[in-house]
Amino acid sequence: MLVYGISNVKGMNKSTLILTGIAFNYLFSSGNAALQFIANEDVLSSIVNWTFGNLSGVSWNKILILFLILLIFFPYFFINRYSYNLLLTGEDSATSLGVDVKKFRFLSGIIVTLITSAVVSFIGIIAFVGIIAPHISRMLIGDDHKYSIILSGIIGAFLVVFSDYIGRNLLSPIIIPIGIVISFVGIPIFIYLIINSKRG
Repeated sequence: MLVYGISNVKGMNKSTLILTGIAFNYLFSSGNAALQFIANEDVLSSIVNWTFGNLSGVSWNKILILFLILLIFFPYFFINRYSYNLLLTGEDSATSLGVDVKKFRFLSGIIVTLITSAVVSFIGIIAFVGIIAPHISRMLIGDDHKYSIILSGIIGAFLVVFSDYIGRNLLSPIIIPIGIVISFVGIPIFIYLIINSKRG
């Protein structure tokens, strides 16, 4: 929310949004490092597990809470699936067809932030899932958000569970955090997607 607020000071565009996001990423990374520096061993272990993502502390109560959050917010994305499709044609085209682009993006960003915050608070930081899953979905079924929104969620969930399985069994009894496994798997896929998009 802070990123959106600061980006809007001089008018939000892709560049200011990305740069503001990078700045806040460095800020909170520094805060996380400071906490690790001053924490005792027990707290430090919890911080490290949260930083790299961990499903071991997820109870059925937490899963129920996350399910209810998704149940509340998912209809928004499904109802507005055609507006997301219109955005693919460009801002001017979407505006001419009745989409309030600035308001729509802001509201979507807020809802995504709330969902992401809930997930991260329970299982920690897991990189690349939010980037890789939609791209894989797009490669499989195209850009139609009527289907890609659901498929992206399924692919993302599969990546997390599969990475957790690999992390628990690859070097058993040592458990590799989900975030590390997904980074090793996700970075090559991400590079491939970048190269493939350039060729396209």
